[in-house]
Amino acid sequence: MLVVHHIALRLIVSAGLMLHPAAPRVQRAIVRQVDSQVAAHWPVARIVWSDSPTAIPVHVLSLRVVGSKRWCGGGAGGCHWLGSDGQPIIAVGAQSQDWSGYLSHEVIETLIDPSGTRDLYGRLAEACDPVAQNWYRLDGTWVTDFVYPAWFKPGSAGPYDYLNITHSPGKLGTGGYQDSLDIKAM
Repeated sequence: MLVVHHIALRLIVSAGLMLHPAAPRVQRAIVRQVDSQVAAHWPVARIVWSDSPTAIPVHVLSLRVVGSKRWCGGGAGGCHWLGSDGQPIIAVGAQSQDWSGYLSHEVIETLIDPSGTRDLYGRLAEACDPVAQNWYRLDGTWVTDFVYPAWFKPGSAGPYDYLNITHSPGKLGTGGYQDSLDIKAM
């Protein structure tokens, strides 16, 4: 099994948008969140931010564009998927004061399940969706809550998420959602 120790991400800002002045602070907070909080519960690679053309692209778009059906579907603040070359792609909307929370959400989910098809006890391994509207500040930057693997396993003991919002396996936090995996369709 291939073990990935570092994943490089690169910001790609759409034409006409300025890179948010807080971007370096947001990048540092997300690295800290992944390295010290997410990695304590999920086997994820460390992340680095890079300008390399081979790094995973993180598209920063207008909310109108990111929420379009072409990118993420109506109303979405961000999304992730595999491109035709098999490389993960992340897109987030930049015209929101809370764009860092959407970026945190998509980075964590991409690290845990790049393809968006990982099965954990009949559920998609989308670790931020069940607690999607529960964010917290890390180094002055909004980042998202995330569930632990125990959240997916029926009958398991907690804790179930970083902020301790959920108190039993499969229970959604306020504003949370989770799609069931249709194993027969795969």
